[in-house]
Amino acid sequence: MTAEWNWETGEGLLGVDDPADWDAAYERGENGLGTAAIGLARNYPLAAASPRIIKAMRLPDRGQRGFAYTAARLNGTLTPELYAALRAEGHRGLAETAVDDTLDYVPFRELPLWFKWRTVASKVADKLKTWRLNITYAAEDARRPASAAVAGSANGTVMAYYLKRFRARAALARSPASVFAPNARLMSHPHPSVRYSRS
Repeated sequence: MTAEWNWETGEGLLGVDDPADWDAAYERGENGLGTAAIGLARNYPLAAASPRIIKAMRLPDRGQRGFAYTAARLNGTLTPELYAALRAEGHRGLAETAVDDTLDYVPFRELPLWFKWRTVASKVADKLKTWRLNITYAAEDARRPASAAVAGSANGTVMAYYLKRFRARAALARSPASVFAPNARLMSHPHPSVRYSRS
C-alpha cells in the first residue's frame, strides 16, 4: 500500500490506514500529513488516529492544519483529546467549521459542557439575528412613503392583468374554438387602468 502513496503530491494519501506509516512520514517531515490524517480517520479506529490528528493540527502548513481539523470531525464522534483540541482553539479560524459540524452531528447529550454551551449560544444568536432582521424590515416598511406603497399596489394590479391575459391566450391556443373566436375571452378582461363608458 505504501508504494501507492505520494507524500509530495498527496496522491493516494486518503487511503493511509496504518498509524506507523503516518508516524514515519511525520519524522521525515513529509508534506501531506493533514491529508493522510483524514485517511487515518476514515480507515482506522479513531482512538488510534486521534493523536496523529492532533499532531497534524500543529503543522506549519495552514492548509494541512485545515485538513487535520476536517479529520477531527469525520466520524460523527470525537475522542476526549479531540474535544480538548477543538475547545483550546475555540470557535474561530480553522476550528470554526469543525466545531459547527460537531454541534450539528454529535448528539447533544454526548457533548462536553463547553460544546453544549456553544450549542445554546448559537441558537440564541440565530434567534436574536432573526428578530433584528424582522425589526429592521418593519422599520423600513414604516418609513416607506405612502406613494411608493400605492405605486407598488398599482404595479401589482397591472402585472396581475397581464398574467391573466397570458393565461387566457395559452388556454385559447389549446382550444379548437380559438380558431373562430380568438379574442372572445380576452375581451372579458379589460386592462385595470381602462374605464369604459356606458354612454
